[in-house]
Amino acid sequence: MTYKFCLLLTLTGLFLLNGWSDLQAQPRRQSVTRYYESGEAMAAGSMKDSVMVGEWTTYTRPGKLTSRVWYRKGLKDGPAEYFYENEQIESFGRHVKGEKQGKWNYFHPNGVRESRGNYVQGRKDKIWKYWDKSGFLIATEEYDEGELISREENPNL
Repeated sequence: MTYKFCLLLTLTGLFLLNGWSDLQAQPRRQSVTRYYESGEAMAAGSMKDSVMVGEWTTYTRPGKLTSRVWYRKGLKDGPAEYFYENEQIESFGRHVKGEKQGKWNYFHPNGVRESRGNYVQGRKDKIWKYWDKSGFLIATEEYDEGELISREENPNL
């Protein structure tokens, strides 16, 4: 027998054993859009069992994108991007089980990098660098699980 035929027999058996109604009763994703009173979209994404899942986008009242964040079981979990009102990127990184995790980048409203560093379970960790609005490095900090260990100002300022 071929693989496809065996798979078809297996699935047919599952339908007969479990019943078609049990299969239909499985929770399904629903697309959801929430609106401001003015009728403009506030947020859009998916829900499963009344819990946020997948990619969610949020908007300001004039309809400008403010965030694009992934959820899993109602918690931020996956890539995340946040935007200023002018729709320039404000920050991006990842969440794991609701906490910032790994490399994160932050930007000034003019698009120039403001800071970059690492998070471990939502706390700053290791080396963080900070830049002014012109792109000049102004400081470097070192963290250990959220505790500031050292800060070095740029001596050329």
